[in-house]
Amino acid sequence: RNKDDDKFVILDLRSPDEYRQGHIESARPMNYYATNFQRMVSLLDRDATILLYCQKGRQSTLALRAMTKLGFSRMYILDGGIAEWVKAGLPLAGP
Repeated sequence: RNKDDDKFVILDLRSPDEYRQGHIESARPMNYYATNFQRMVSLLDRDATILLYCQKGRQSTLALRAMTKLGFSRMYILDGGIAEWVKAGLPLAGP
């Protein structure tokens, strides 16, 4: 539904290897544990609606806290992470 909406951003917070193994279509890779994570996030539109996901939810919660401090307000976490997405039979992009 939000595929062509520039104000809707999906962030995959997992490692580059995990991202390459399969990710939600249109998700941007943004490894939470990368040394430049805060700098990369600060370049995003603070007025955008952002969906955060990781493997099971831990990095998403940490990223939400960090992004809130940077002035982002419309953020959502994919409950259960990509593991729940796959468990629900939803599609992945990638190999």
